[in-house]
Amino acid sequence: MNQPIDSMEIDNLMNKVDEMCKKLSLLDFLSEKINKFQSTVSTLVSNVENVTKRVGEMEHSLEFLGAKYEAGRKEDADMKTDISDIRSYNKEIGGNVKRLTTDFKNDLRERHLDLQTRSMRENLIFSGIQESSDNEENEETGEILKQFMTKELKLSNPIEFVRAHRFGRADKKPRPIVCRFKTFNDRELVRKNANVLKGTNYGISEQFPIEVNDRRKVLWPYFKEAKEQHKKAHFKRDRLYIDGKEFIPHDRNKHNMETDNNPANTRYERQGARPKYFPRRGPQKKNNGNSE
Repeated sequence: MNQPIDSMEIDNLMNKVDEMCKKLSLLDFLSEKINKFQSTVSTLVSNVENVTKRVGEMEHSLEFLGAKYEAGRKEDADMKTDISDIRSYNKEIGGNVKRLTTDFKNDLRERHLDLQTRSMRENLIFSGIQESSDNEENEETGEILKQFMTKELKLSNPIEFVRAHRFGRADKKPRPIVCRFKTFNDRELVRKNANVLKGTNYGISEQFPIEVNDRRKVLWPYFKEAKEQHKKAHFKRDRLYIDGKEFIPHDRNKHNMETDNNPANTRYERQGARPKYFPRRGPQKKNNGNSE
């Protein structure tokens, strides 16, 4: 026969069951907490992975930007170099244009001077011939010149000319006469006969533009000195030739006679030309108007 269960044991057993239920409830709570924690950790891990991915992308972007920056810096340096080269090239072009402009102006001036000289090729200037009146007409001037050529130049037949007229301001001295002959040979015939005027107040000279006259004035003292030294000297427009060589003054303040045979002038031969210009001022002596 079964013995009756003690009520106290039952109570104890119930208490144990209650405690076990409480512990199970706690375990359920803890399990829920752990699950939530795991979910949170998973979220954090996912976020960290996302952040890591973003950081990687940013690093890649930074590397790309860095490469772009370096490329930009190189391009900027290249552009600065190109700009510097362009400036140098423009400066060189500017210098070349300036030189070409100067050369062109000089060449144009020389061409114009040459045309002026050619237009005066048949002209001679007569000085010292008295004027018939203060209002002398060109016709009278022509007749006076014809008489002068017959009487003073001892020409049996007066040379024909195109026209003759006086120029310059009226002064105590008679104004010079410029005469244009029909041909250059006629002009030369008169000019070469001017030696008969030596010792008189009359003079015959070729007509040149002012600039050519200025250049000849610079060379005139050297021409006279060469003549005094019994050297062959003659002018050809604005050039002086001594003993068959073109003379170029080395020191314009001293009358040092130098010809193309001297070392001082060889540099002009190397340049292939004489100096481009002569100064307007230099050693000058008064020209009495006699023939050169």
